[in-house]
Amino acid sequence: MHGSLGELGAKFLDALFIVGDNSSRVSPWYEIKQEPVKPTIHGMRDLLARFNQLTALSKYNAVLKTMPVVKLNQWALEGNALDTASMIDLSPSKRYAITLAVIRQRLACVTDDLCHIFCKQMSRVSHLAEEKLQKYLQDSQGKTDEILRRYALLDKVLNSTEPDKIQLQTI
Repeated sequence: MHGSLGELGAKFLDALFIVGDNSSRVSPWYEIKQEPVKPTIHGMRDLLARFNQLTALSKYNAVLKTMPVVKLNQWALEGNALDTASMIDLSPSKRYAITLAVIRQRLACVTDDLCHIFCKQMSRVSHLAEEKLQKYLQDSQGKTDEILRRYALLDKVLNSTEPDKIQLQTI
């Protein structure tokens, strides 16, 4: 795992376990593991920000493509249970594998939440559009009936045996 990441990838992932100078005194690892808020249309901006953050962190997830999904799920479960200090104590290869598995899992959850919100909104829009279409059709029924009546009358006149001059005057 360590070899396929390269030195740049290893440094990138190791930086997730450094507690910065922020007032909360937590590492980015802690923030990655946080459960997202309940997906709502109002929380969509937060979900999109989290999606962008996790997408940026997932740039080394290609390393995991050869790993079985069962193993990745096991690593993600393990990673969700470990704090920053415990992660630092792991061997680098295992730490990187677990880190990438957790990032992969969190990104999948956020993507699912965003898709769920999108589908819900599209369903709402579709329902509203259907209601408006039915109202328009109902409101326009009189006009439609009049147009069809006139067309039927026109068709009757044009298909009659009367001379063209009389047909034109009737129209």
